[in-house]
Amino acid sequence: PIDPANVSGTVPTDHCGAGWFEETSSKVCQQCSSICEECVDAAAKCTKCSSYFPTTILHENTWTCLETCATNTYAKTPTICTNCHSDCLTCSGPDDDNCDSCSPGVYLHTS
Repeated sequence: PIDPANVSGTVPTDHCGAGWFEETSSKVCQQCSSICEECVDAAAKCTKCSSYFPTTILHENTWTCLETCATNTYAKTPTICTNCHSDCLTCSGPDDDNCDSCSPGVYLHTS
């Protein structure tokens, strides 16, 4: 493995350390965006949000770090958002089909 601290951004490598990704076409290590602690394929395609932004949550379907879960997503864990089921307009988990409100044409069943 190559130590990212010694990578100038022009050295081809097979492996980049945490906080770095290998640019596909050039095979060169590039640093992740400051919002990402770890990333893949692009600087802002986060696989883990930076600890410098402790309130951010990773949206696992868009690879972005957000302050809160976006519309039509819910907190799957304290640090990961995921999409609600397609029948849900909004949901709160613990599963994607635990709807708080429904998509048009779908009705919420309460017991």
